[in-house]
Amino acid sequence: MVIVKKDYAQMDNKFTASFANKSYLVNGKGPDQYISRTTILDLFELSKGNTDSIHLHFDANNNLVLTFKDSLGIQTKTMHGKFKRHFYYEVFIRNDKIEIPPLLPIIYGRHDIKRLRILLTKESELLIENKWVRDGNIFLLAGGGGGVHVSYFKQITERP
Repeated sequence: MVIVKKDYAQMDNKFTASFANKSYLVNGKGPDQYISRTTILDLFELSKGNTDSIHLHFDANNNLVLTFKDSLGIQTKTMHGKFKRHFYYEVFIRNDKIEIPPLLPIIYGRHDIKRLRILLTKESELLIENKWVRDGNIFLLAGGGGGVHVSYFKQITERP
């Protein structure tokens, strides 16, 4: 997915809104099990409880705060990330890399990366781009894969 600034609304630390937890559309490349309707909680690898909506806002340190109600009650989770290009927010759920030697891992290499980019459309819909890579190599033997998909979520007026 090519992210072009003119297609999206600006997202800054003053952003606050509630969204449906279940996506209404998913586009992307990768294995079929990842291309299905997903939830915001699945993307952030949080609770699997029955949650209809999630409220998102940013705290004073520019961390993303997710508030939702599940079987345990109202929960708040803080995700550490950064604003990029002044219109989307980027969070690394996993960013594990081992490379021997560094930069050109011909002896051993392993990557386990999951990155989320959070954008807001001009129609006030939330887009979450999920990119993942899991691969490894030992000398000439290599394996693994990755993919990317974009999930679309509708904004709602009620707050969890």
